[in-house]
Amino acid sequence: MTPFAPGETVYIIDYTNLRRSPGYVNKSKTDIISVITPVTQVIITGAVTLQDQLYWWPVATQGWEGWAAEASPIDLPLVAAITPAEQRTLIHDAAMRLRLDPKVADAVFRVEAGPWAIPRVRAMLRLEVHVLFDHITRVQEFREHFRFGPVEKPHNHQYWRNTFKGEWLPVHLNQWSEQAAIDHAIALFGPEPVWRSVSFGPGQVMGRHYAKLGYTSALAMYEDWVYNYERQVLGFFRYIDQAELVGFLRDANYWRFAYYYNGPANANDYARRILQALR
Repeated sequence: MTPFAPGETVYIIDYTNLRRSPGYVNKSKTDIISVITPVTQVIITGAVTLQDQLYWWPVATQGWEGWAAEASPIDLPLVAAITPAEQRTLIHDAAMRLRLDPKVADAVFRVEAGPWAIPRVRAMLRLEVHVLFDHITRVQEFREHFRFGPVEKPHNHQYWRNTFKGEWLPVHLNQWSEQAAIDHAIALFGPEPVWRSVSFGPGQVMGRHYAKLGYTSALAMYEDWVYNYERQVLGFFRYIDQAELVGFLRDANYWRFAYYYNGPANANDYARRILQALR
């Protein structure tokens, strides 16, 4: 699978260096041809390549040709298939279908997406190790390669290692660490239990909810969402509809919505964030 084909038009989301060759590490300023401004259209001219832990696309724009990074070193998106304005239209249309105030829909989406609300090429992935534990049967093998908080199940204390005596590595450091942990888990336990334990896209919808969204498996959901930002946005709203959470939003009961979507421990915090976003 690949997100873009040669000749396809995409958008620059933030100020982006157009470079003479892929990569940015140990390069002089002469490697930068130009700086592309936000919402500029560029044309894909070839295949993506990987350099310096970033994906690079060959692009042409305004008479220039060069290489643009898909995202920054800290996972901020630079290239996307749609603009922020088109994203807002998607959210508005989803709200209309759900008979939901578009302002509420937009606020909830941005609160739940957090820093991942900006359009991007690839779905943001997050492996929830404590959820993976609930989906596997080989417990001893799991404990040799993965671990999470010993008392509760905190999201930010999840680790993996590729050998029994190897160094424990954080899962949630960045998208590279997430993907490495996911790939290792798939090698051990197969794709389906792993993808059921991963959350996808800006709304971070868990793969275990695949049936609510009309998919036959979590793997099918991943394959349909991974390069399709529109599916990720609309899938978020379809999920809260199928989970019967839209009524709470219509009634402005944001605490109850957050209780079920974010969990009891996070209800107060997320309800407060939604209210702040609506001001």
